[in-house]
Amino acid sequence: MKKYLWMLVAVCFLSACSKDEEEGPYVPWRPGDQTEETIELDKATKVMILTEQSKNRILKEQVVEDIKAKLDGAQSVVICSYNGLTVADVTELRALCRAQDVHYCVLKNRLVLKALQEKGIEGLDHLLEGPNAFVFGMKDAVSAPKVINDFIEKKKLTSLEIRGGLLDSKAVDVQTIKSLAALPSREVLLAKLLGSMTNAIGSFVRVVEAYRKQKAGE
Repeated sequence: MKKYLWMLVAVCFLSACSKDEEEGPYVPWRPGDQTEETIELDKATKVMILTEQSKNRILKEQVVEDIKAKLDGAQSVVICSYNGLTVADVTELRALCRAQDVHYCVLKNRLVLKALQEKGIEGLDHLLEGPNAFVFGMKDAVSAPKVINDFIEKKKLTSLEIRGGLLDSKAVDVQTIKSLAALPSREVLLAKLLGSMTNAIGSFVRVVEAYRKQKAGE
């Protein structure tokens, strides 16, 4: 009887050893150990984080490309610091800008700096600090400075201040921007030119008519 009992114990032992060889040796679980499910979840989380980072990088690259496109098309750029500008003021200013084909944008300084560096434009690094608005004059060099300067003077604003800008892709100071703002707008210049041309043509017609009458003996 004892012989059969020992044989049964031996068989059970051999079966247990065979199972350990298939599944691996038993290791007690300790707090902090990662289960297979936890490891898979971490991988998914990492993938999600990497995906979000990729999306953010792509979005930033798109913004930089947009800024570069604006720099290519702008005749002048005004950089303004703003602090405490009301929503009503911003809304009014944006409407004035749209009417003059001027683009008012609030952009991150580091993205603007990257766009400037890629365009090879220097001299504005010291202005790219704090909250800034960037005003792009697309149709001429006067519109953007004039819209901003006139708005500040009209509203007597201290919350919006011209800091400098660009003229023909060259860095310029505050005084240059204000000098541009003092020039007549494109529309005013065209109106004056048209008036001068009209007067000149009128004078020429009168001279010709007087000469004709003189020749005719009238």
